[in-house]
Amino acid sequence: MLSQNLKRLMLDRAMTPEALSVQLSKDHDMRVAAGTISAWMRGTRTPSVSTLICVASTLDTSLDALLVRDVQAAV
Repeated sequence: MLSQNLKRLMLDRAMTPEALSVQLSKDHDMRVAAGTISAWMRGTRTPSVSTLICVASTLDTSLDALLVRDVQAAV
């Protein structure tokens, strides 16, 4: 679910992997390569919990929105 939700959230914000990489660096002093973010979007790699928290914060969303199939059902 992470890969699909991340793609959707980034698309909603017109954000590329490169742009998310830059924003994570600015917001959280976190160095994540655009290629790594692309791998998350493909589902071939998974970020750590601490990285997920920073990604959610940068995308102004919740961890549920990143990880849960149906956020409404999780509430």
